[in-house]
Amino acid sequence: MSRPANKRIEVTEAEAQPLDGHLRAAFLGLPKAAEEADPRDLLLRGWVLPKKGPALAVELLCGESVIGRALVDRPREDIPEHPG
Repeated sequence: MSRPANKRIEVTEAEAQPLDGHLRAAFLGLPKAAEEADPRDLLLRGWVLPKKGPALAVELLCGESVIGRALVDRPREDIPEHPG
């Protein structure tokens, strides 16, 4: 995202997209609507559970545009493993 560092952003809506044929389950925890954040510190939390193989990354969309991508590289002991 390109915006001056002193400008805060307001989250007006945040939703996970419907599961496609590749995901068994997913969850988007943050941000919540009406929250404000420094664009340098925008925190997203959630998880994905693919139907096959490991998930490699998730994408952040604004409308139809991909504006961010995050690697899925942290173990989640709170989510049980499922056979692929």
